[in-house]
Amino acid sequence: MSSKNLYIPIFILFLILDTVAIYFDINVLRYFAKPGLMSVLILTLIQWAPYSSLRLHRYHMLGLIFSLSGDVLLQVNLFLPGLFSFLLAHVAYILLMISFRPIKSMKLFVMIFFLLSVAGVMLGKWLVPDNSPMLIPVIVYASTILTMGAIALLTAYKHSLILLGAGLFIISDFVLALGLFKSGLPHNGIIVMWTYALAQLSLFNGFVRYQKNELR
Repeated sequence: MSSKNLYIPIFILFLILDTVAIYFDINVLRYFAKPGLMSVLILTLIQWAPYSSLRLHRYHMLGLIFSLSGDVLLQVNLFLPGLFSFLLAHVAYILLMISFRPIKSMKLFVMIFFLLSVAGVMLGKWLVPDNSPMLIPVIVYASTILTMGAIALLTAYKHSLILLGAGLFIISDFVLALGLFKSGLPHNGIIVMWTYALAQLSLFNGFVRYQKNELR
C-alpha cells in the first residue's frame, strides 16, 4: 500500500473503535474515536492535497472542518449548533461540486431546488410534529442535503465515489432522524456512523480523484 493511502486503514481503525464505543456504550472512547475520523481526512488533505486551485481546496477543507465541528457538537448534545455545522458542510460540498462542473441550465437548477425543497418540507413534517421547534431546522437541513445529492447527479455523474458519498450521507442522516424523531432501527447508532463515515471517505476520495483526473 502506498504511503499516501495509509490514511484509509487509520480511518477504518477509528471507525471500528467508534463502533465498539457505541455498542458497549463507552463514552470516553467515543470522545476520542468519533472526532478522529474527520481529523484523519483533514490532516491527509493538508499533507498531500493535489489541488491546483486554492478556491477548490478551501471548499473541501471547509466541508471537512464543519463536519468535524458538527461531530463534536452533537457529541456534547448541542443538536442545533451541530445541525447548523453540518448544514454549512453540505453547502461547502455543493459549492465544491459546482466549481468542478458549473450547472449550465439555471432553470433546471431552480426547478430541482424547488422540487427538493418541497420534498424536504414533506419529509420534515413526517419526521417532526408540527408544533415542534425542530420542524423548521429539520426542513431546511433536509432540503439542503437533498440538494447536495441532486448537485452530485448534475455535476459528478461520471464519478461513482462522489455519487456514492452523497447517497450514503442522505441515508445516514435519514437513519439518524428516525432514531431521533421516530422509533429508530436496531443498532441505529452503528448504522448511522458506518454510513456517515463511508460517505465522508467516498466524498474525500471522489473529490480528490475528480481534481486529479479532470482539472489538471
